[in-house]
Amino acid sequence: MYMSMKRAFKIGASVIEPGDFSIQFDQNAKISMQPKQIDVMYYLASNYPRVITREELIDNVWQGNVGVGEKALNNTIWHLRQTLLQVSAQEGVIETIRKAGYRLLIEPIWISDTVPVTKLESSFNESLRKRLGAKMVAAGAIFALAAVILFNALFSPDQDAFLPIVENVTKQPGRELYAAPSPDGRFIVYKWLKGDGQDNLYMLDRQQEDAEPTQLTFDDAEKGKSVWSPDGQYVYFSKVTTGVKPACLIMRLNVITHNEKFVANCNRTGRYHYLDVSPDGRLLAYTGYSEAAKKSGIYFIDLVQLGSEPIRFSCAQECDYRDRNMAFSPDGEKILISRRNNNFEEDIYLIDIESKEEERLTYHEEDIVGFTWHPGGEHIVYATQNSDLRHGYVLNVVTKQRRPLNIEGFSFPAYAENSAELFYQERNEKYHIARLDLSETAATSPYPLLFSEFSHRYPDYSAKIDRIVYSSNESGHYELWSSNGSGGDRQQLTFLQKNLRYPRWSHNGKKVAFLSAVENSSGYQLYVFDTETKKVSVIPTSYEAHSRPTWSYLDDAVISSVLEGDNRDLYQFTLADGEAKRLTFNGGTFGFMVSNDSIVYTTSEGGLWQRHLKASSQATEIIDTSKFKETYSWIIHDNGVYFRQYDRSYRRYMHYDLDLDQFTELIRIPSFQLHNGISLNKKNGQLLFTNNTMPQADIKKLEHPFLPK
Repeated sequence: MYMSMKRAFKIGASVIEPGDFSIQFDQNAKISMQPKQIDVMYYLASNYPRVITREELIDNVWQGNVGVGEKALNNTIWHLRQTLLQVSAQEGVIETIRKAGYRLLIEPIWISDTVPVTKLESSFNESLRKRLGAKMVAAGAIFALAAVILFNALFSPDQDAFLPIVENVTKQPGRELYAAPSPDGRFIVYKWLKGDGQDNLYMLDRQQEDAEPTQLTFDDAEKGKSVWSPDGQYVYFSKVTTGVKPACLIMRLNVITHNEKFVANCNRTGRYHYLDVSPDGRLLAYTGYSEAAKKSGIYFIDLVQLGSEPIRFSCAQECDYRDRNMAFSPDGEKILISRRNNNFEEDIYLIDIESKEEERLTYHEEDIVGFTWHPGGEHIVYATQNSDLRHGYVLNVVTKQRRPLNIEGFSFPAYAENSAELFYQERNEKYHIARLDLSETAATSPYPLLFSEFSHRYPDYSAKIDRIVYSSNESGHYELWSSNGSGGDRQQLTFLQKNLRYPRWSHNGKKVAFLSAVENSSGYQLYVFDTETKKVSVIPTSYEAHSRPTWSYLDDAVISSVLEGDNRDLYQFTLADGEAKRLTFNGGTFGFMVSNDSIVYTTSEGGLWQRHLKASSQATEIIDTSKFKETYSWIIHDNGVYFRQYDRSYRRYMHYDLDLDQFTELIRIPSFQLHNGISLNKKNGQLLFTNNTMPQADIKKLEHPFLPK
């Protein structure tokens, strides 16, 4: 039955209006939702306070299509929670009942302005009786039914005319990243990352369907995002070189001759190197760095006078944030900025270039993975990544109306300036927990231990209770979960609706230390989960910028590195009152207590060190920096150290025997697979770590009913 015939209702301060598929808070602008999202909300409200099983929701909302409904329901619940939090700061509206289903926690208040379907049908039939007489009642009923069917057929949002149209632009194996359409939309420049880890820029002519893409660059440097000049003659891009003098360079490439010309130095650190060109072709904006500013930021450079000095646009001194991506408005008067407030929060700001007046457009997103202006200048399309789930939105910067696109893997959108065609990069990453069997005499591949449609990360094994603790995004956030040593008997431990990272068991297996972001800050707080009371507590330290936690030898304190001034070192924080005790004095970053008086740790400069806390303040280097550069992915055991070694094209796990002073390679696999963190299951003779298969990424073109024409 068509949703617009159903009544509106209130949930707390939010009004859900099925008539136009929207949610509104007080007098704020409405937020448009997908029909299925409103269907789920309406069904939960209609059955309040009953717990609704997943099966019942799929039967009634997705007509029993389990294949589509299972995945879609998870995304729908996540979107509803995020929207209610955005428009009215309401948390805990929809409760997940483990192994049962969902229910509303707030009683709906029905609004009678919208006439229910049954009343409409009744009043229509009554009118027919009065006007046509009893002999025509049957015919009138048939006419009413036909009218409803015709209305549904013409206006149902589920019809093909309302569905998005996705066109494949690239199909090559490997990852095609960062679509850069030419102004007329004919050519697409992109980065092609192949399975061997090498990447270069390629250009595809969309008018030559059978033609292979043209390779534009031919070196070993790591390429970044690219953008066209408004006249269609040049492509500007970033590349990071390695070797004796590593550097990040902004280059100008002539698309006809393939000649390259140096433009500016960019920020060498970080994974992403953003840039954009003003509509008049005069200014290049890019992510740069200077010693005076200490943090990377956005710089402008004059393209008409190559060789001119860049001017910093971002905050330069005492900044508690970092500007990353940017996009000039079509009129060149404003610029979009993605601003990272901490490692778990990044949002979009609209800034007037001349006055530098700011307007915040998004709130509490985890990652912004690209944005672009519609050529009309009133709308932007942007992508977010929250808990490793990617979502796309279209936002009217005047009315602030936001609509979700509901396109899987949507990221790094880019409009062609003249044709107004929208291109994007489809990329889905899923992480799983893998094991490497150490008892094998021959090298083996890692095997999945915890693998599903969701992502699971940061495993830590407790020998005391034979259980693994890890982070999983099954609920829409990275909450703490646990399983037995074989990956079975999974249990969700926390329900904070926050992203929780780097869990670590206490030695006795009774508590878990972990990190989560501090509200409105660039730092992380230390938390502890108690397995007996099921309670979460915050360790009351005087610091904000904590790093990955481990435990004191007696489990009465948590160890974490903190930044004080310009110095980072390891501190011990007691559980009871957060009292701090400094443990290292040479840049300690991550470490394990191996006795009540000894800690083994890594530093920001590399190497593996040991310090005896009572005997001396001097530390001893166990493995020198040239052989050990890993910071977090290592673990010490009885007579050795397991650790990760990194190279651009591959990563490998190594073992160092302390007694024999001997290194052994355990496994070598592609660089994208092994992620930070490692744990040892000594009982089963296994290393546990976060792994993923190489995610396919393709460039696609999108037509969508929510996009401006």
